[in-house]
Amino acid sequence: MIKSRLDKVATAGLPIWVTELDVNEPDVLERAAGLEDSLRVAFSHPAVEGIMLWGFWSEMHRQPHASLVDGDNFEINEAGRRWRQLVFNDWRTNLSLTDGTLTPEGKAFDFRGFHGDYDIVIKSHGIPMATKTFQLLPGDDTLVLNINIANDIIVG
Repeated sequence: MIKSRLDKVATAGLPIWVTELDVNEPDVLERAAGLEDSLRVAFSHPAVEGIMLWGFWSEMHRQPHASLVDGDNFEINEAGRRWRQLVFNDWRTNLSLTDGTLTPEGKAFDFRGFHGDYDIVIKSHGIPMATKTFQLLPGDDTLVLNINIANDIIVG
């Protein structure tokens, strides 16, 4: 249902922002499943540019059965764990590349990433030797970055 409604709104050709999203459900497992499904559909829709939740804390939410954390000690519930998994793991490009393909120009690394800002940090024995910043934007195709490091820095 959410996807078909997003498809219908997208026919206007304008960017979509999903705002004030919450899933009001007393059973926290059902709430978590509904929230995850809603977030995944919105995140994967090509016209959606952003998602904002209505609230997160049971003590200050207009609908306490829509919270991600509960009580005065901010105990994360299952809905909060699902949100956290999506935002900090599933939808984040955190790579540690050590082995690349050797080319005449040096080593090449391939990866697919989400739209956003990236920092590449080249390290030797844990010490940063070079940093490169770039963006992956909607509509970008293959992006090639060259990072040059002085030969006297490269070990092994």
